[in-house]
Amino acid sequence: MKYNWNWLIFWELSPDAQGTYARALLGGLGWTLATALTAWVIALALGSLLGVLRTTPLRWAVRLGNAYVEIFRNIPVLLQLLMWY
Repeated sequence: MKYNWNWLIFWELSPDAQGTYARALLGGLGWTLATALTAWVIALALGSLLGVLRTTPLRWAVRLGNAYVEIFRNIPVLLQLLMWY
């Protein structure tokens, strides 16, 4: 089977007439990287805060940190995805 790939389609005008297909793909890549970086920063900050909470001498802070960790550790990831969606 021989197929001729049309690589020039990336430089054609997209249906929304806002630019080319390549520009739309690069814009999507930019949003994906920005979302991933934002999620990473939030996860790092929250994880650091919870890690510190679990090692403090304050009993209420240790219990709060342990409760958060145990709740999310014991709920399956698929169920968490459905809950967050």
